[in-house]
Amino acid sequence: MSKQPDLQPTVEQATATATAQQLLSELTAAVAETLAKAQTSRVVLALSGGMDSMLLLELLYRLDLSSSVQAIYVHHGLSPYADAWGLFCQQQCQHRGIAFAIEPVTILDKTRNIEAQARNLRYQALSRYVVSPKHALLTAHHADDQLETLLLALKRGSGLDGLTGIAASKAFAEGSLLRPLLAFSRHELQQVAISIDLAWIDDESNHNQDFDRNFLREQVLPLLNQRFARYSQNASRSAQLLQQSQQWQQQQLASSLADIVLGDRLDLAKLQQQDKLSQNLLLRAFARQQQLVLSQQQLDVLQTEVIAAKPDAMAKLQLGPLLFRRYQHFLYLQPQALEYPALSPTKLPWQQLLETDNGWFFWSDSAPDFLYEAATSHSCLPLGVSASAELTLQAVAMSAPFKPSDRPTKPLKQWCQLWNIPPWQRQALAAVVVDQRVIAIAGYASSCSETEAKSWIWQGPQLRALAENYV
Repeated sequence: MSKQPDLQPTVEQATATATAQQLLSELTAAVAETLAKAQTSRVVLALSGGMDSMLLLELLYRLDLSSSVQAIYVHHGLSPYADAWGLFCQQQCQHRGIAFAIEPVTILDKTRNIEAQARNLRYQALSRYVVSPKHALLTAHHADDQLETLLLALKRGSGLDGLTGIAASKAFAEGSLLRPLLAFSRHELQQVAISIDLAWIDDESNHNQDFDRNFLREQVLPLLNQRFARYSQNASRSAQLLQQSQQWQQQQLASSLADIVLGDRLDLAKLQQQDKLSQNLLLRAFARQQQLVLSQQQLDVLQTEVIAAKPDAMAKLQLGPLLFRRYQHFLYLQPQALEYPALSPTKLPWQQLLETDNGWFFWSDSAPDFLYEAATSHSCLPLGVSASAELTLQAVAMSAPFKPSDRPTKPLKQWCQLWNIPPWQRQALAAVVVDQRVIAIAGYASSCSETEAKSWIWQGPQLRALAENYV
């Protein structure tokens, strides 16, 4: 009796083929759905020549989108093979009728984090091609990339912002950044790539385990995915859930910040009405407005040495190029190098419209008795002066006496304290001076009352048009 042939390899092969075909269908649908949802008319593809980006190129080609795709190879100059990789990408795009360009970038400091520098330069180069809300940059990040990012965030001790990982979509340049393959593992992408005989290149630097991400990719992720089924995909789903939590938190923080933050200062009295957890979250959000990420240690120092200091202590904390400063019941965050230069004396002739950093001044011979200042925080400040008077806009000493309308005369320093103007900003105040007498502080107060000048009070948005009619 003859021996029956072993059919097992054939069955396994057929199963693998069917799986790859199913994955190809799912990948194609994911790309199509992502682009349709974003209402994209122009696709900018970040093309490295590696398996992931080459597969995304092929999927765009199979969706018959070649005419609307611009592939970009960013040449970092780090590998001796970079020129050959660029040529390979060019040939693959020509074969598919897809526009192609090479963007060279230069890493100047190779002693610091080369990966981070290369990434920043790459996105800077790619951003030049995303010039419309209908344009989208596509990258081939997948679930394993997401898992690597989460593990690196855990290594750094990151909070919610770090653990959200890679976003599937976000605003970028003038358009958006989309990652349609984020739900699929590297193994799944490889299955499809092999099944369709896809050509790609292998960057030798991806195997250099001196880089943390490569160590995770080569040593850690294979063990996790071998031990736990769909580990990468599940981690990617966790990141999506964390992103939803982050979005909700950001909405709540934005609402709370709007109530306690004005420009570069935060109202400490309102902050301290919150519980400790909310205070920490709000302080972190306030710092992020200036692209400053606070560590827990920095946050503790800020709370104990600045916020908890006496209101008149002028406490401050420098973190890199930024400086936290407290004055009275306000916390300021500004660049350390920020200066408030004293205003040079400027004569104010009549029949002119003058724009300053503090607002608008209007005066006319049609209204010889009054000068008006319209600032964002005040509708107008009238000045009761004669048309023959010589007015000067200038900085004045803090000891100079000043009498706002219906208020007593006090040194300007005391008025600055009442107006919560910090000492480092006072020298830049614009005072209107007549015969060496301060008659107004732009944006704050005038010696002339509104009642005295009520017929000449104009609202800011109409000021320019009125000025053009009168002058």
